[in-house]
Amino acid sequence: MEHLEIKAELREKKGKELAKKLRAQGKLPAVLYGEGKDSVAITVSLDDVKKVLRSKMGINTTLKLKYGKKVDDAMIYELQYDYLGREIIHVDFKRVDFNKPVEITVPIHLVGTPIGVKQEGGFLDFITREIDLICLPKDIIEEITVDVSELHSGQSLKVSDLDLDDKYKLLTDESVVIATVTTKAEEEEVEEEEEEIEGEEEKAEPEVEEKGKSEKEEE
Repeated sequence: MEHLEIKAELREKKGKELAKKLRAQGKLPAVLYGEGKDSVAITVSLDDVKKVLRSKMGINTTLKLKYGKKVDDAMIYELQYDYLGREIIHVDFKRVDFNKPVEITVPIHLVGTPIGVKQEGGFLDFITREIDLICLPKDIIEEITVDVSELHSGQSLKVSDLDLDDKYKLLTDESVVIATVTTKAEEEEVEEEEEEIEGEEEKAEPEVEEKGKSEKEEE
């Protein structure tokens, strides 16, 4: 089993100003913890983190994290983004023991065109695009492929319908709907509800503006 390798630098100082300087240099403040060992403040390259995210397993990729004279097996546990949700500003790495299960989030990939769409005038609604599992690191998978070609109009595919090997333990509730084929009438009903909500919001906007004006005038 291959692991991506990331070189990190030990980080003694902390604080917002240091974080800004690091990001200006294409680096990110990060923390490594887990497996009963002390947490370690480190710095990693933003390009290395993006390389991990673009890899086959994405955020579920197992890593060789080198810092100082040490090397730890690890995974990205959490990414923190700026207030716009665009730029990564901090990374949490968690140590991994390859003999112990880890929690992962796996994307769902739908294949096939449902009968309910091809022959019955329905619409496919892809609701849940990823699920949470527990498995050993060696069993981490890139995605779960699901064939929806047999779905009729009005039918749904749930997490409980997934054909998973015993080596995977579900964390996502089995009753969660992954995809459903809605009828034309149901689709129109949803669209009407959305239009009603939008209409109510548009009506409410002028009232807010007028209220703002009157408050300023009173001041």
